[in-house]
Amino acid sequence: MDGDKLFAVLRITDERAAALLRDGTIEDVSVGVENDFVDMSGRRWGEVVRHVALTLDPYIRNQGGFIPLGSASEENGKGGGEVPATIYAYVDEETGEGYFPHHAEGGAVDLDAVRRALEELPAADLDDDVKDQIRQHLLAHLKETGEAVAAEAPEGGRKLELEGRLAALETRNRELRRELRAMHAESRRRRDEALAAETAELVARGKITPAAAPKVRALLALGDREVLTLEGERTNAARLVRELLEMLPPAVDFGERLALEPPDERVPLSGAEQKMLSTLGLTAADFGRYGHR
Repeated sequence: MDGDKLFAVLRITDERAAALLRDGTIEDVSVGVENDFVDMSGRRWGEVVRHVALTLDPYIRNQGGFIPLGSASEENGKGGGEVPATIYAYVDEETGEGYFPHHAEGGAVDLDAVRRALEELPAADLDDDVKDQIRQHLLAHLKETGEAVAAEAPEGGRKLELEGRLAALETRNRELRRELRAMHAESRRRRDEALAAETAELVARGKITPAAAPKVRALLALGDREVLTLEGERTNAARLVRELLEMLPPAVDFGERLALEPPDERVPLSGAEQKMLSTLGLTAADFGRYGHR
């Protein structure tokens, strides 16, 4: 925040989106703001920006333009001048990527951004010596404003570190939960496919009728969830259904029942039939080929 203006530093990792920004196709953003955000641990954050979306049709009009970091904006769409690297607490010399921006336009220090950076720093994917360099830089800003006493004290620094580690663990916990849900969904999909294939094979073998297939599939899906004791031995519904179907004869016989070859023995023509064929000028062989006996 800078007065009544809201700025964001976006890291665009999709090259297609970056190209649309460079050529001016996409010129605006929309943000989702939650007035009283509470995270999964119950911590209340107040008003927060939940997302930033690149858009062609923003709700708020007449926004300022995108400013490419490290290059003149006049050559890349609308926007102002070049953003200095000094807005960051640390800039990677090899990649030019900046971390933890905390300076507003004109160089003023954003203390809220400094505090957030100190909380997020322990979870950052950076070397420990780089993290220490950033921490000292941020604490120096708090010291300049007279607010560094709590943060500079051992217990204050420890508190910030623990809060940062907690935030990182909460983020990791959410990621692991998403992975676990995805694994469960994939497992269910594979199980359903296997049951569908097994049921179809039972129908093809004539063990069950198509009408009974959904009920048999439901019993097979119970698996180990329905444990039974039969003749002193523990089993389950799925195993019992499979054993029973193997013991029973086919419920449907799909064998071929058509006689494709005519019988060898023929019924001889009567005298009246022979007279009729003679009148028509046909032989018995003709009748055998084209007629019915």
